[in-house]
Amino acid sequence: SESVDRLDSTWARPAGNRIAASYINYYPGNGVVVVPEFGSDLDVKAKAKLAELFPDHKIVGIENSREILLGGGNVACITLPVYAPQRR
Repeated sequence: SESVDRLDSTWARPAGNRIAASYINYYPGNGVVVVPEFGSDLDVKAKAKLAELFPDHKIVGIENSREILLGGGNVACITLPVYAPQRR
């Protein structure tokens, strides 16, 4: 892209290189858990486990999270939590 300056210390990721795809890089928010999806049968299993762990939360999958991984992180890495204040 013309609007992105490439640094000398960066390199292109060659096709075929493995990337660290992990469901542990989810984001828990107020009433929602956002989890990466990789187009695998394991997506359903991961979302089911998170639904078990967070029974009062809606589980939302982000399709094709591989594209985020190519940047070096995933869902939790690209978010900033801002939690609602607790009522006392």
